[in-house]
Amino acid sequence: MDAPVNLSMEPTLLGAAWRYKWLVLALAVILGGLAWWYADDTQAWTATTTLAVQDPRTSIVFEVDNQLNPERYVADQIEIAGSRSVAQQAVEQLAKLDPPIVIDIEVFLENVSVSAAEATDLIGISFSHPDESTAVIAANVLTDAYLAVSSEGAQA
Repeated sequence: MDAPVNLSMEPTLLGAAWRYKWLVLALAVILGGLAWWYADDTQAWTATTTLAVQDPRTSIVFEVDNQLNPERYVADQIEIAGSRSVAQQAVEQLAKLDPPIVIDIEVFLENVSVSAAEATDLIGISFSHPDESTAVIAANVLTDAYLAVSSEGAQA
């Protein structure tokens, strides 16, 4: 029969960590620093403007039966506000500012978010950017571009 093995001489996880404590400490500091750098680097500011939209066909001026679906109108306005044509107009307006803000149209569209609150006529137009002032300016310019496009459509 085999003799019993003395396991007390085998290294344990805590024993190995204590033996290489400086290596473990260095790795913990490096990983903590990388986590902090990543968290700080990916921070983005989000600016949001809110607009109240109302279907002009439901007003008394047009004397239309109120059987129209107002949620559909709000959904259409969300699609318009997030459209490529509105974003293109906003990018062009940003490039005309002093100093100019140059953002590629694809990057601009990736950072735009348009949403609506449930069962309301309010839509929110948001823009995210690592720079706070750029986020605010871009959200305002995007709102102005949406209003210009929607007023052009209303006039037509």
